[in-house]
Amino acid sequence: MSISQKVSNCLNKLWGDKENCDFTVQIGEVSIKCHSIILAACSPFFLGLLRSGMKEANEGRVVLQNVSASNIQLILKTLYTGEDVLSLDNFIEIWHAVDMLQFEFLVDLCETFATKNIKLENFSEIFSTANLFNSKLVLSSVKTFMIQNFESIYTSKRFLELSFDEMCFIVSSHALHFNSEHPVLELILNWAEYKIGVRVSKAVNNCNENNKKLKTLEPVSILSYASLKYTQLNSLEDKTTKLLTQTSIC
Repeated sequence: MSISQKVSNCLNKLWGDKENCDFTVQIGEVSIKCHSIILAACSPFFLGLLRSGMKEANEGRVVLQNVSASNIQLILKTLYTGEDVLSLDNFIEIWHAVDMLQFEFLVDLCETFATKNIKLENFSEIFSTANLFNSKLVLSSVKTFMIQNFESIYTSKRFLELSFDEMCFIVSSHALHFNSEHPVLELILNWAEYKIGVRVSKAVNNCNENNKKLKTLEPVSILSYASLKYTQLNSLEDKTTKLLTQTSIC
């Protein structure tokens, strides 16, 4: 057994030893006991907190929000035991948590997991998360996936739900091959019309809710869509450009 394995075994024992814990992570009603030295060694966030002399350092307790107790338990389990706890169901949430708490090597672990598990069902969420954290590794992998699987993407409703950034990347990629620009423009047109319809539906619902609260105007008709619809244009290119302009803030 190597020295690193022996050290890992020692830390593993600490995982089950709650008597010598000197720090508490509080999430809602859940209190999680742990060791401050482990947190400080693995996270600049906790290192700065424990050195700060602030209330949290003096009381040996920190209250966390925007993270679940179950995910913190999984993160701590990895810190103490070295066990990989990531799954398709939890890696996005854990990625958010370890980025917030600055567990940098766990961020790397989440990024590696993400690049190996990009699927039609999750590529958009991975793309959004990678954009949020400026993860060049994951962004590159997702973009490659989108191009390689474009036929599967554009023949499903998932295509209509692409974000503006995702759509712009796909249609501007040199790796996307069509015999002419016409089918690409038709795809963009279908996508843009769908996005405008979503915006109009939201606007109508908001107006109707406001009207109910004020008890004034009649419910807004879906015909208000006409105010956002494009005018009759001479070409598919002009129509597509007009719609892209209208959807660029979606």
